[in-house]
Amino acid sequence: MLEKYHKQKLDKQIRKKYELINKQYDLGYDTKNEFDLIKLSIFETSLRQKKKIESIYESVRSSLFDMWEHLSFYERNDLIRLELDKVINNLNSFEFESTDIYIPFFDPLLNKLYIQEIAILELPQFLKLYHDFNERLIPIEYYGLNIYKNGFSMMQEIGYNENEVVLYYPNDNIFYKINKEGMRRFPILKKAELSENDLTKLSELLLNDESEFIDYLIDKEFVKKRFIKKIIRKRRKNNGK
Repeated sequence: MLEKYHKQKLDKQIRKKYELINKQYDLGYDTKNEFDLIKLSIFETSLRQKKKIESIYESVRSSLFDMWEHLSFYERNDLIRLELDKVINNLNSFEFESTDIYIPFFDPLLNKLYIQEIAILELPQFLKLYHDFNERLIPIEYYGLNIYKNGFSMMQEIGYNENEVVLYYPNDNIFYKINKEGMRRFPILKKAELSENDLTKLSELLLNDESEFIDYLIDKEFVKKRFIKKIIRKRRKNNGK
C-alpha cells in the first residue's frame, strides 16, 4: 500500500547507466525492474574491484619492467601481493565456503586466484580475463544474500538476519526487503528526514513485524497523511468499528 501513495522510483540516469552495463556484458537483466537494477549495481562494484586488482598488477609490472623477465612466477606474485595487501581492506568482500569473495560474478576458485595468485594474469589462459571474461561469469545470485550485506550494491545495507536483508536508498527514501523469494519495496515520504536511530529502528521492525514498521512511520509522520487516513480506516473496518 505504501507504493500507492509514494510514487518515487529510481532516477532515470541510474537506469540509463545500468542499461549500458547490462548490454555491454550481455547480462540479461530487466532494467525496468528495481531488483535487477540493484543486482546490476552489484555487478558494477564487482567490475570496479576487478579492475582495481588488475591495475595493481599492471602498476607493479610496469615499475619493475627491467627485471620482470628475470623473476619467477612466485616472485612476481609476492611483489604484487605486497601492493595488493595495502588496499585489500578497502574493498568490499564477504566469506563464502572459506573463500574471500571480492568479485561476485566469478566463482570462488577464480576469486581466490585473483587475490592469492594474481600473477596468473601473466599466463595466456588467463590473459583474456582483462576484457573478455563473459565465459567465466556466474550469476551473482549464486552467493545468496551475501551480495546484499557487504556494501556491493548502490543501496545502504541497514539490517539483516539469517533469512532477509534490508536495504535503504536515501536519495528517494525507499526501503527494500530481500529474501530468497525476491524483493519488496517500501517507499515513504520523500522529504522525510530520517536519523540513524530511525534507520536502525525501522530496519529492526521491517525484519520482525511489518505492522509495527508501519506504526513507526505513522507515529513519526514519515508517510503521507492520505496514507495514514487510509490505514486508520482499514484498521477500524477490520476491527469491526
